Amino acid sequence: MLHYFDAIKSRGSADGYNSESPERLHIDYAKDAYRASNKRDYIIQMTVWLGRQEAVVGFRAYLDWLSEQDEGSDTSSVDGGESDIDNEEMAPIAPQVTSNIKVTHLISKRPGIPHLDVASIVSDFSAPRFLQSLETFIRRAYPPPQNPLLPNAFDRFDLYKKLSIRLPDLSAAGRHNAWDRIRATPLVPGRTSLEGLRVAQVRAIFTLPNHLRAPLLANELAYIEWFNPLRAPDPDSGLHSVSRASQTRATAAAVIPLTDIKSSCHLIPKYGTHFRGGWTRDTALEECKTFVLNKYISIAAFYELQLHHL
Repeated sequence: MLHYFDAIKSRGSADGYNSESPERLHIDYAKDAYRASNKRDYIIQMTVWLGRQEAVVGFRAYLDWLSEQDEGSDTSSVDGGESDIDNEEMAPIAPQVTSNIKVTHLISKRPGIPHLDVASIVSDFSAPRFLQSLETFIRRAYPPPQNPLLPNAFDRFDLYKKLSIRLPDLSAAGRHNAWDRIRATPLVPGRTSLEGLRVAQVRAIFTLPNHLRAPLLANELAYIEWFNPLRAPDPDSGLHSVSRASQTRATAAAVIPLTDIKSSCHLIPKYGTHFRGGWTRDTALEECKTFVLNKYISIAAFYELQLHHL
């Protein structure tokens, strides 16, 4: 069983695997292959037979992929068999520019929390710099001498509890027609939810009220709190460590378009030598100071965070 240790370190987590899985392959790779031979010099014949079977499977996968490209995106299929996109009306997020790119970001047609005031967003979503970050986002799109209309404390926003992101097909990890979900829900009651990428916590998903909408501004936005940029991974584990970023002694926050969010990620608290205890899944992100970015959470995550960059 020692080979599993090296296999997991080099190829990612063995999601749901047990010893029955490789035992089953004995039928495919030994019994069936032996039956296909003439029982003389059978090892050579078995090797040829297996190579041909793999070629057929590979070509069939290519034909399936080719047919998917012709048919276009199919938003009725959800990663992991979940049906929350099927059972909820979803609206595509309009791209900033006209293009032929498939729709990759969806939110519900009706906001989960409509007409919420700024004070409630700040308190319920733990988003203290929401208004300042939104102002910065608008001013960046309309720099001086332009004088855009800015939000104020009396504006109300429609907030959404979930963003669905269409992930690119990844045949190497067996991922097809997969969707990722980013959730942002109130704290009371509720739960908190490589290159060019950065870890952030999504606090709120919202749309601009009508009087703040402008051609250069995305209407569907997210209030996020940044973690520090990824640096060199630990030489032993190969994992990146991240901690919350700060700006002038306050949490580094920003408002960004929903289309800037690429996928969810899994953070493991870095406990250190002393652990006080009492953490829950709702409070761990607030209590812990440093986290480890877990690339072993799934085969797809491992491929994208490591193998894809080798």
